[in-house]
Order: sequence, then C-alpha cells, then structure tokens
Amino acid sequence: SQISTNPKDPNWVIYPAGRFVVVSNISTKESFVYRGHNADVTTAKFSSSGNYVASGDSSGKLRVWASNTPEKGSKLEIQALGGPISDLAWDGESKKIVLCGDGGSGFHVR
Repeated sequence: SQISTNPKDPNWVIYPAGRFVVVSNISTKESFVYRGHNADVTTAKFSSSGNYVASGDSSGKLRVWASNTPEKGSKLEIQALGGPISDLAWDGESKKIVLCGDGGSGFHVR
C-alpha cells in the first residue's frame, strides 16, 4: 500500500488499510479512519491545500472528502474506472485530479 503526507503539514500521513483510509499525525499520535468505501482502498492522497483527500478503490470508485472537518464529509463520488484505481494525483491548486488504473478511461474532475 502507498503512504503519502499532507503537503501543508508533513506530520500527517495517509494510507489505505482494507476498505478504510487511515490518517495519522506521527508527531502527536492523533489519528482517524475514513470508512466511506465499500471496496478495498488502493490509493489515497491529500490535496495540495491539505483540506481534502481523494481516495480510490479496487472497484474503480473515486471519492473526495474533507480532511479538515470533524464529519469528514464527502464532496464527490464517481465510478471513475471499470477496475481498480492504481494511483492518483492532485494539481497544484487542488482543483483537478488525474488517476490511472485498469478497466477504462480516466476522468478529470473539476
């Protein structure tokens, strides 16, 4: 599985764990688990601003959710691919996401 950090605060790390996304602060030991996926999560990345997370799963679903609010509210859920999402990346303005994987064409999300 992939581990990545929050670009605005590298003490925050994020990684997939089964159907969940674990977000943890390596300095304070604070953490939370995002439980919005119904399939195994394959990748998760903080946005460039650090305020959102995009996570993709083995069914090809892409979810975007707020990492900076207590309720971790979902902002977007789309069936991006027909198979697993292998990786994703945010643009520098936290407005677009590029992803890759198996099972069809990718989308670019605004």
